[in-house]
Amino acid sequence: MCMKVIVFSWVGNTGKTSAIDLLRYSFLEKDPKARILVLHETAIEYISKVWLESVNRKEMQAHIAQTEKERIDFLVAMKKIDHYDYVLIDRTYVDGLLYTYWNVLLWYSADMNCYITDQDYKSISKNLYDHVVFFSEPIKPDLLFQDYNHQEFGEIFYQTIQFIYSEKVLLLDNNIQFSNNREKYIALFN
Repeated sequence: MCMKVIVFSWVGNTGKTSAIDLLRYSFLEKDPKARILVLHETAIEYISKVWLESVNRKEMQAHIAQTEKERIDFLVAMKKIDHYDYVLIDRTYVDGLLYTYWNVLLWYSADMNCYITDQDYKSISKNLYDHVVFFSEPIKPDLLFQDYNHQEFGEIFYQTIQFIYSEKVLLLDNNIQFSNNREKYIALFN
């Protein structure tokens, strides 16, 4: 089996983490020996290391950019040797870039330099990811960074992910009725 990299994208509170947990469980149910790596959202990793009151958006964006680059380098190496069966990731490389761009637009940060590198990680991520699962609507607003709830940000996000990852995007409508959430996510990969 070739290593499959499945990434969940879109704004906060759309069910990405729940989908990852459900999909992981489903893969293990089918094959208890499946080698699965789950990579959680890098912003949450940063926020969990600092007190909520001391979140510095510029530092957070630099952390996200560096961590995402390291993840991509690691996953490219792992894919070459087929080290895992499935890698499930909460957010694409471009998600982080979009959040940084939005922070620059709102003057929380004036620095996009954390995403300027010698390598084109956007293209590398496009080649690395097998599927980008994209949700249509947030389930509830982002309470931590309320400016991310802005409609313009959603439009920029949606259009950019569709443009960059076009043929790999699986658009999932949160309004589709299934008997449970597990069925909705698993239906994409059966």
